[in-house]
Amino acid sequence: MNQQLVQSDNVPREGQDDTQGVPVTPEPADEAQASEAFAAANERLVPVSEAKRYRKRAQAAEATLEEVKSQLAANEAQIQKSAALIESLERRIAIDELLVESDAVDLDAARLLVEHALVEGDADDAESAIAELKRSKPMLFRPRRSEAVTQAARDVNGHALHRDQLDRAGSVASVTGHRQDVLRYLRLRRRS
Repeated sequence: MNQQLVQSDNVPREGQDDTQGVPVTPEPADEAQASEAFAAANERLVPVSEAKRYRKRAQAAEATLEEVKSQLAANEAQIQKSAALIESLERRIAIDELLVESDAVDLDAARLLVEHALVEGDADDAESAIAELKRSKPMLFRPRRSEAVTQAARDVNGHALHRDQLDRAGSVASVTGHRQDVLRYLRLRRRS
């Protein structure tokens, strides 16, 4: 079994001068040192097939490392994108809750105006942005009924003043079944 050996370092072989390529004969005092150097050089020799296998393994490991690094970068970018989306959705939910509490008529338009005010820095938080929006664009919000108006609309017993109209509208809607009659009944019922 004759294996070829590859020298892993550029170490001059015994009996050659590395600078001139001229054979050098070791001196008798240096023979011990020369044999140690020769033994050390032979330890560094690796069979060619094993050197090729090591090289392939190293290249495969480097390729895997690069693939893992690129996958890690993609995952980190996806995490940042997801975190920004979550933050945006949480802010949107908080704004929507505040707008519902404020009786906004058009949630989408009001939300866009509030988000714009927050982005532009016109308001410090969503509550102050909604308060400013109520002041500048009151048509986006339902007017609140004052307690006095609500109390005046009710009689002493707590029944609506238009109870007889409500009863008549309900009976007409049930008899005819027309859409206009049903809607009239529902409007009267909502007011009372």
